[in-house]
Amino acid sequence: MASALEVRTGTGSPPAELRADGDWITLRARPDFPGRPRLGPLDLLRVNRRLAGGAKFALDPEDGEVVLAADASIADRAARPDGDRFGSALDLRIGRARAGIEEAQAWAAGPSAFSPRSAGAAADASAAGLEDLAALCAASGWPFEEREGGKLVVPLEAAGSGQPAEVARDARGSVRVTVRLSDAAEAAEPCLEAAGVFLLLVSGALRFMRAALAEDEPGRSFILENRFDDPPTPAEMADALTASSLALGMSSREMQALLEDESLARAYLALRGSAFFRASLAAREHGKENPHADS
Repeated sequence: MASALEVRTGTGSPPAELRADGDWITLRARPDFPGRPRLGPLDLLRVNRRLAGGAKFALDPEDGEVVLAADASIADRAARPDGDRFGSALDLRIGRARAGIEEAQAWAAGPSAFSPRSAGAAADASAAGLEDLAALCAASGWPFEEREGGKLVVPLEAAGSGQPAEVARDARGSVRVTVRLSDAAEAAEPCLEAAGVFLLLVSGALRFMRAALAEDEPGRSFILENRFDDPPTPAEMADALTASSLALGMSSREMQALLEDESLARAYLALRGSAFFRASLAAREHGKENPHADS
């Protein structure tokens, strides 16, 4: 049975809940948005890409409302003979997750309150850096191929999709596991909103992955990702790739349908759009003459 503790985040927001459940420790909170009354699902997916510690905005699959969550895996604790080192690593993971929750709560409070934390040193773009990632993927038990640009490509096991995961270091040195789902440049607005709601629900249903909107390349795309601000263990990499495969299997066909069929997207929003997004949509429609500049 899971047990829970309250964790103060120091942001003036409601406390987060720290819950231990089997091989996982999860931080979870219900955010307030006093400084951002006109948010849509794409806003939450956009900021997910920037949060430390694997933190994420998601939709609770039970009630459809917005939640904040971050996960830490303790699946390999039994394989660690040095308990002190494992405890220190777990403390670091929980600290990173808490930092990500605090970032998200600060962002929710308004633009002036948000300042993303540095994830670490600059990325190692050398051959040695790629070798480290290759050794990590090999130890995780997943097959992979090396590609140019310092990244690895890992075939996933999702039925009906040949989309792989990419494993690479970003500009800050964080290790990211990324699955690119769909282009988000040309679809109609209701289709984008519906796809965003759907991915936030997938994020809420699965541990150790988050949906995001990537805008760091020409155009923009919906992605699934896991971000490690500190070197992951082989067990954590295996968990991240498994979560990516599950999420891809849940998402690829549904995303294609929602992005291509506007009538289906509108029906989906009417059925699954949360009370929060319905209220924010009304505020956005009312304030179109002065669009907000949330970022």
